[in-house]
Amino acid sequence: MQVSVILAVRNEEHHLSGCLEALAVSIAASGLQCELLIGDDGSTDQTRAIAECFAQTVDFPCKIVEVVGSIGLARGKANAVGQIIPHASAEILLITDADTRVPKTWVAAMAAAFTPSIALVTGFTLVGGSKLHAQLQAVDWAIALGSSHLLASLGLPLTSLGNNMAYRKSAYLQTGGYEKLPLYITEDLALLKAVRQKGWQTVHLANRAILASTAPATSWKEWILQRKRWLAGALSMPWLQKGLMLTDGLLLFGLIPIATVNAMAALQIWGCRFAVHALIGTVYLLRMKQGKKLLLLPLYELLITFLNPLVFLHYLAFRYTEWKQRHYDL
Repeated sequence: MQVSVILAVRNEEHHLSGCLEALAVSIAASGLQCELLIGDDGSTDQTRAIAECFAQTVDFPCKIVEVVGSIGLARGKANAVGQIIPHASAEILLITDADTRVPKTWVAAMAAAFTPSIALVTGFTLVGGSKLHAQLQAVDWAIALGSSHLLASLGLPLTSLGNNMAYRKSAYLQTGGYEKLPLYITEDLALLKAVRQKGWQTVHLANRAILASTAPATSWKEWILQRKRWLAGALSMPWLQKGLMLTDGLLLFGLIPIATVNAMAALQIWGCRFAVHALIGTVYLLRMKQGKKLLLLPLYELLITFLNPLVFLHYLAFRYTEWKQRHYDL
């Protein structure tokens, strides 16, 4: 099997070397015919130099693609990936980000998940880092991706994961590519919806063979803007999935009026949501061998009760987000 690994980068000098080293190990361990395509999206730091140096040291094809301008509707990462894909020689495309570290088994396991009817495979990523804010984000990702995995198993996929996904080049081209897809800030969701509309199947994996680690948001502002991107994607989901996400995320707005009438009832409703989150978090954190983070579930629940409504209010008041030093209207 031939595989093209695609990496869109922009000002990633602090993360890129570690990402490339992890990819090289995974490519070598896979035993597959692999190429690595690195798209430089207007970097102004040492990103390009790091990529070029790496390309000269590996024993598999590695090409640097210069991302220039915009293609059609595509913006941001979608634009960069959309310009890289024409250079890919393989049918199976594996996508990750520069701030993400994939395991040794990633390339082989993601490629092995494809059957003739599957067009897109979603992996599983947790936030890395030992500091409290990073571990709370890891719990957040475990619950979010665990929920997504459960719903995908029921035929109700929520989204894909831009730093840990794979798809068929032929299925991607059937959709018209990112330049033809509706302009979402979350390009992974846009592609998931498009390939399913074309009759293809998609799958969401949840095992350690494809478990990647991503860098945490380093500030409250960065975390809020990240969640605003996710919210913008959630609002484009089908009504059932959208309703589930908004009911869960904006529970505080319902609890406040209930509490003015019956404080115990409000506390019980909150406790029910905590129980659901704790169950999902426990299942997937244990599955990913992250059991020590279970102690953070109560603190996480308190935090997210207030953080999600704050993100929603920020979304209503300021219809923009930022990604890779670029401003995007929502």
